Amino acid sequence: MNAPQLVPSEFCLQCRGCCVLREPKSPWSAHLMVEEEIALEKRVPGVSFGGQLLTAPSSDGRNGCRCLDTDDHRCRVYSARPFECALYPFLLSFENGGLRLYAHEACPYVREQRRSARWGQYVAGLKGFLCSPANAALLKAAAAAYPDYSPFHNEVEFIADIPSGGGADALLERKQELDGWFGRRTPVLSSRSLVSVFAWSDLFDFTVEEVDGNCLVFARQNEAEFLYCPPLGDVISPRALEAAFGRMKGGAARVEAVAEPELAAFDGACYRAHLQGEEYYYERGRIASLGGNGYRSKRSDLNGFLKRHHPVFRPFHEEDAKACHDLFDRWLDNRRASYEDDIYRAMLVENRPVHRRMIAHASRLGLSGRVVEADGVLAGYTFGYPLNNETFCVALEVTAPEFRGLPAFIFREFCADTELASYKFINAMDDFGMPSVARAKRSWRPAFMQKVYSICLKP
Repeated sequence: MNAPQLVPSEFCLQCRGCCVLREPKSPWSAHLMVEEEIALEKRVPGVSFGGQLLTAPSSDGRNGCRCLDTDDHRCRVYSARPFECALYPFLLSFENGGLRLYAHEACPYVREQRRSARWGQYVAGLKGFLCSPANAALLKAAAAAYPDYSPFHNEVEFIADIPSGGGADALLERKQELDGWFGRRTPVLSSRSLVSVFAWSDLFDFTVEEVDGNCLVFARQNEAEFLYCPPLGDVISPRALEAAFGRMKGGAARVEAVAEPELAAFDGACYRAHLQGEEYYYERGRIASLGGNGYRSKRSDLNGFLKRHHPVFRPFHEEDAKACHDLFDRWLDNRRASYEDDIYRAMLVENRPVHRRMIAHASRLGLSGRVVEADGVLAGYTFGYPLNNETFCVALEVTAPEFRGLPAFIFREFCADTELASYKFINAMDDFGMPSVARAKRSWRPAFMQKVYSICLKP
């Protein structure tokens, strides 16, 4: 998405205010879409951007963008600069689940041109550009990665609201109805909830149809469409499957998140199954007590953490959101530095808007959220939701990497929380196909694991 630029490059070169900030992790730093971050890391080897353009300290105490040539103040990646760089002095702000457009009044060009005819013409064109269906859909996919500029109301001027380009709010309005569909058949996978659908609605456009007593949840990205989960209902209808594949076109046509016991509903003469992974289930009471030799190492991690720190485990409050976002970015930088697998690293980046979206809408989604404070900082957070009366899903869990033993503490405390006392099992989702993640999840002694498949038509 190439935004039309308002400020002439000659003006920026004379001003030399852009791309130089007071703080390394400044809210005014340009934020990156997933594709931009991946492309920049190829052009600037050895740098993990963590969702925004990193800055490097200079002798005068300020911080310049790492893509900036400090000798002549020119951008080293100007031809491929991120969307937000071209958009400036306009800023996108993620507020209450939607995007707003502001002008940054600190820019001298804004102060000089704010009342000019050229400004008015440009703003009208920019709003049309951003609100076009195609661009609104792209912005929707990256919305939760943008900061909230509303606290800086003295430094920005409101320009316009940007439409979401999708039906996420419409899905929330049907929450009770859709949760009824999701809960009508076992086994219970992490995707069998409106929470999961809503979490990924920044990346996919979801639509719902009813065919032959089944509910079909379609996910679309650009022109590719697939079924997010098997047809929902008391049984999987062959007619519903036929209708679904009749609608889905191309190589992306498939049914995701099919549990092993459901494979019998797919005629082997027509359909082919591919193993996606396995989901992990634990006995909640065993995790809460950590009794027996099987949990000796977990008890050691937990006790060591408690000796070194004095943690507070408490409910999440809305004012914790920014600290949770900052923690996720630090955790993300650490994880991406620790793994060389490009697919896994890209998946981690894609999870940033998922976490932000779920945190922003925790109350509306009915999520249970907890945070850990240690040594005066927010050091961890975890969120989950019920899949049925027996199984609770822990969907998000992030801990500061410098607190050894904190993962054992936060998982044990969440399982021991009175709000989860009625659930027998904890679903901890899958392991992303990563051996190290699989080892960590197996170390908690799962009660059982559920194989998950995707289904496509045979050639």
